[in-house]
Order: sequence, then C-alpha cells, then structure tokens
Amino acid sequence: MYFKWRKLYLIAVLLAFSSQIGFSQSSNDTCKVGVFISSLYDLDYLHQSFTVDYWLWTLSDTALHHSLSSLEFPNAKSVTILHPDNERRNSLSWSTEQCRSTVIHQWNTLNFPFDAQTLHVVIEEADKTSDKLSLAVDSENTKLSNWIALDGWT
Repeated sequence: MYFKWRKLYLIAVLLAFSSQIGFSQSSNDTCKVGVFISSLYDLDYLHQSFTVDYWLWTLSDTALHHSLSSLEFPNAKSVTILHPDNERRNSLSWSTEQCRSTVIHQWNTLNFPFDAQTLHVVIEEADKTSDKLSLAVDSENTKLSNWIALDGWT
C-alpha cells in the first residue's frame, strides 16, 4: 500500500453544525450531539476518499425533539443510514442512527512518508435556524472505538 509507513492522526469527527439549527422554543434550549466511530477503512489515495462507520445521536432534556433526518453530509460521496430510531425516556428525547459514509479527502503527501492526515466528517443541519436552539457536542460519549486498527498506520 502506498501509505504503508505514513502516520495517520484522527480527529474523530468535526461536527460542523451550520448556523441552521432551530426549533420553536427559546434560545436557552440545548440539544447534545454525539458520534461513536466504530470503523475506519478504505483509505483511498487514488479516489481521494475514506470510509467510516459510526453511530450518530441527539439528546435533549426539554420538550424539543430533533430528528436526524434533516442532517446533511456535505463532504460525503455517499451516506447510508441504518437503524434510525427516536425514543422518549422519562424527560429525555433521544434520536439515533447508524451511518456509513464514504468521505472526500484531499490527501496531503508533501511530507511522505512522514506526513499526517486529519480526517473530517462534516455534518450539518439542513432546514432549521439557530436562533432558537444551541447544539453542544456530547464530548463525554463521543469517541473512537478501541478496536480501530489500520495496518501500517499510527
């Protein structure tokens, strides 16, 4: 493999929720957003892409409910959504879905074989405004799986 000796540094996910989040509540309401990356593979220099499997969720403790169906993935060549679910438990609204994305990535090989790559999965809210709701990263639960291992990559 062309990249066998290169180092790969991962930034788990860049949640770039655009200024398009909003609901009919006050601006004090907050919805947590999290991601768990379960697999990373098909690092493809020739086709300028990589593939990632992950769980995506929103969590809110108010009457708000955010459906993940309005999300877009602007830097993805393709996205497959599996197992979408919406639940209300006690006072919490929780939406989850499993995703597989093939993501566009411009590999910077100027310092080969000592270059570092930062991979981004960009996720945006498509049809709501930000004047009513704040989004916060669920940093406590957003993680990379300990099982991710790429031969020849650090």
